[in-house]
Amino acid sequence: MTPWVRWFGILLATVAALGAVALAVLYLLSSRRIGETHAITPAHVEAPADSASLAWGAHLARTRGCTDCHGEDFSGAVFVDDRMFGRFAGPNITPAGVTTDYDIADWVRAIRHGVDPAGRALRFMPSHEYATLGRDDLGALIGYLRSAPGIEGDSTRIRVGPIARFLFLRGELPLLPVELIDHEA
Repeated sequence: MTPWVRWFGILLATVAALGAVALAVLYLLSSRRIGETHAITPAHVEAPADSASLAWGAHLARTRGCTDCHGEDFSGAVFVDDRMFGRFAGPNITPAGVTTDYDIADWVRAIRHGVDPAGRALRFMPSHEYATLGRDDLGALIGYLRSAPGIEGDSTRIRVGPIARFLFLRGELPLLPVELIDHEA
């Protein structure tokens, strides 16, 4: 073997090893932030079930973008699916989906604060856009979503790829909107 081939092989192996270490650090740091829990006690909200409130809630769900991520029937939808960036989807939020056991406080945590009932951050849930939604509007939206027909199934697994993780750690991708909200306001 000629010396330049040997040195090229060593260089290539070194670059590959450094890349693997960098990828491991990227996943470790981003997973640590993604896995953090947040203790949030939401303000009390009433979720009326009268026809006028449900109609207003339906209007809010359609005009505020709920259907963009969760689908027209709220049974879940994939909005990004790329091997390097990741797979992002709004889960099934019908009464037969991930919100089956949600009470009103859990809905408020998810919509206004971007966390699930256990305090884990919801990825790409644009809660920072709903944090200032009025109490009556939020109640109407929750009432409507709770009244939606239950649809079984949920194939919307989220996977955060290396590019999204890198951009998230650099502060260029709002992966966890819970970090953008003043929860005391």
